[in-house]
Amino acid sequence: MSCEGVLASNELFTIIVKYMPGKAFKQWSDAYAIVAAKYTFMLDFKPWCIPTELSIENAIYNNRLDVIEYFMTHCTVVVITRNLIEIAASEGNLKILNYLLDRYDDKSKGIRAALVYGAASGHIEVVHAYASQVSPKTLRKAIAFASDFRKTQIVQSLQATLVSWHAATAEATLPTNDLYSIQNSFTPAPNSAPQQQTFSERIIKWLYKFLT
Repeated sequence: MSCEGVLASNELFTIIVKYMPGKAFKQWSDAYAIVAAKYTFMLDFKPWCIPTELSIENAIYNNRLDVIEYFMTHCTVVVITRNLIEIAASEGNLKILNYLLDRYDDKSKGIRAALVYGAASGHIEVVHAYASQVSPKTLRKAIAFASDFRKTQIVQSLQATLVSWHAATAEATLPTNDLYSIQNSFTPAPNSAPQQQTFSERIIKWLYKFLT
């Protein structure tokens, strides 16, 4: 008796034989592997096969944005997005980074983390993408991490961005109003400015006048 006769459906037979050769249905137990192989319909028959944050991490490491999009769109996965952003930055994948940043509640915080981890890992494309969007404080932090990991090109790029930031700020703001300016010196008050006296000083002066 043919398979078609038993199943009474060519479509059902096609569904069964489309699984990866040499892999039995019961052996598919990892959500990432299933979605990466584009066998997403398997998940309907395996309710115990639940994707986790580790599944998304595997997708980041393997540069599979399509898998991440599937998990984020069709599954309920509890994740700490900040951790995923740091991993994606360390891997240097801008498409995945931008996707995660767009879904992070505090995007500016995510960009700061992405820059530091991308710089420490030596990904110049990450530096070029985000260096202009952060403060000098974050730039200096990124420079420190890149220096620790001997990423010379990254350090040079970040330092150039820092110098450009200071130059632009110095032209647009007054030195005394800009805490990050290179010219952040404070102008002392004139000598004629009155000085506030403490209560004890006033008492001493009053007693001196009274006793004399």
